[in-house]
Amino acid sequence: MFGVWLVLVVVTFVLAYWGWHHRPSAFNFSGFRAHENAAFMALRAFASDDFYISPGQAGSDWRLIVARWTGLAAVAGTLAAAGMALFQAQIAGFWAALQKGHTLVVGDHEMAQALVAEAVRLRLATVHISAAAARPEQTRSLITLPRGPGQDPLVSGRADRARRVIVAETDLGASAEHALRAVEQMKSWPATRTRVAVHLDDPATAERIHHAPGGIDLFAFSEAQASARAVMLRYPPFLLARRLGASAAHILIVGFGGLGQALARDLVLNSLVADLGEPHITVIDHRAGFASSEFLHRHPEFKQTSQFSVFSDLDEAGLADVAGDGRPPVCAAYVCPRASAGALSSAIALCERATRHELVQGPIFLRLRSGALSRPEGGVANLQARKLYSFGGLSAAAASSHALDDDPDAAARAVHQAYTRIAGFAADPWESLSEEMRISNRRVVSHVPAKLASLGFDLEPWLAMPDEARPWPPALAPDEPLYRGEADRRLIAVLEHRRWTADRRVNGWRYGPTRDNSRKIHPDIVPFDELPKEVQTFDFGVAEWMDAYLPRRPGGLTRSAG
Repeated sequence: MFGVWLVLVVVTFVLAYWGWHHRPSAFNFSGFRAHENAAFMALRAFASDDFYISPGQAGSDWRLIVARWTGLAAVAGTLAAAGMALFQAQIAGFWAALQKGHTLVVGDHEMAQALVAEAVRLRLATVHISAAAARPEQTRSLITLPRGPGQDPLVSGRADRARRVIVAETDLGASAEHALRAVEQMKSWPATRTRVAVHLDDPATAERIHHAPGGIDLFAFSEAQASARAVMLRYPPFLLARRLGASAAHILIVGFGGLGQALARDLVLNSLVADLGEPHITVIDHRAGFASSEFLHRHPEFKQTSQFSVFSDLDEAGLADVAGDGRPPVCAAYVCPRASAGALSSAIALCERATRHELVQGPIFLRLRSGALSRPEGGVANLQARKLYSFGGLSAAAASSHALDDDPDAAARAVHQAYTRIAGFAADPWESLSEEMRISNRRVVSHVPAKLASLGFDLEPWLAMPDEARPWPPALAPDEPLYRGEADRRLIAVLEHRRWTADRRVNGWRYGPTRDNSRKIHPDIVPFDELPKEVQTFDFGVAEWMDAYLPRRPGGLTRSAG
C-alpha cells in the first residue's frame, strides 16, 4: 500500500509542476519565481482547491486535471491509513469477534510463534492470543490479541467457532490446563468439529496425557517429537547404514534430554528395515546414570528393542574399537543440547575428535532451533561423513507436528479400520481408543518409508524434495507394483510384526502366555513364525492397507536398479 501511495504522490507533484510551469502567464511570473510558483501550485494539488477546479485557472490542461484526481487519491489514502493506525486495535478486535472456522493459537511458547508463522504461510485464518502483545494487531490472515490478567483466551479467541485450537504456553502445566478446559467446554460448543491440540515440552507427557480426565480427546505433540521425526524422515538412518555396508544402523546421541530420547524411540520404531539387524544406540551424557535410569524407568523393555548403551564421555564409549568388538560403525551422530551455543561447541568438539580417531563414519547433526546452517541439496546422497548439519529448527518442527492438519489421524484411522475389517467384528471406534493405541496406529503410517526401502524402492528422489514440497504419502510410479509376489507381501508382514513388537516393548509390554492388559503382558511378542495364522493375518492386513494407501502417479518412486 505504501508503494501505491508513494507513486500517487510523485505522479501528482510531477504533473502539477509540469502543468503550472508551462503556464507562467497565469500569474505573471518568470525566471526563478516561475519555478517557485510552479512548485507551490503543485503542492496545492493535494488540497484540491479552486485553482484545480476553476476553468479559468486549470482550464482543460490534462496534466492539471490528472494531478487533481491523483492528489485527491493520495490524500484519501493518507487519511485512510491514519484512521487504520488510530483504530487498529478496535478493528482487529472487531474482526476477531467475527471469526469462524479459524485457527486459534493460545500461548507464547516458541512453538506457538512457529505455528502461527506456519499458519500464515499456509494462508489459514488465524487468531493468536498472546500475553506478549501490547495491543491488537491485524496483518493479512493473522489477528493478534493481547491477553490481560484473568482473561479467558478461549472466549476472546472465539474458540467455540474455531476449526482448531492449539495451546502452546511457556509453562507445561498451563498448556495442559487450558487444553483440557477447552476439551471440557467443547462439549457445549456448536462447532463440534473443533479439534484441540496441545504442545507439551516433555515427549513422554505428550504420549501419556490421555491418562488425565479429558486427555483422550486431545491431540498432543511436542517439539522434541516433531524435530526427531523431521530429521529421521529426511535422512533415514537405515539409508546411512546401507551406504556404509553396515549390518545395522548405529547412531550416537550426545545429550539425552527430551530430544535425545525422542531420537532413540524414533530409531527403533520408524527405521526398522528388512535387511538390517537390531539397531544400536550409543548415548553420551554427563549424567549417564540418571539419564539411563530415567529413560529405562519409562521404557523398561527398551533394551529388548536395540543395543542400548549410555556413557558419561566418548572415551568410555570406546567408539574407536567398534570394528574389533563387532559393533557396526556409527552411521549418524546427533548433538542435542537445547541451547544453541552448547550444541555448536559440542558438535565442533565431536567433529574434531571423530576425525582424529574415526569415531563417526556418517554425518553429524546438531540441534540449532534457528535452523542456521544451510542444508545440503538432495536427501542422503550428498551428506558427507563427519560434516556438521543442523536440525531441530522451529519452523521444521511446526510443519512436522501435524498440529495444523485438518485431520492428522486420517491415515491412522484407516489403519485401525483395516484391523477392524480383518478381525471381522466391530472393534472400538477411534474416539474411544487409548492414546497408546492411537500412537501405535500413527507409527504404522510413519513406518511406510522404511517398508518401501525394504521392498527395494529408491527413496532419494522423494527425500531430495524440499520439506514443504515433499508429498505425503510418497507416490509410486504407475507401472511399479508395490508387491511383485507373495514373497514381498510376507516380507512386509514380517517387518510389520517386528515394528509392532518394538512398539509394544517401548510402551512397556512384555511376553507372557496369557494376555493381561493391566500388567502389559502379551502372548504375541514372539517371532513372526511362532504366531498363530490368525494373528499373522493382521500383519498381512497392514501390507494390504499400504498397497491401497499409496497413490500412483507419473514421476513416482521406482525400485533401485539391481
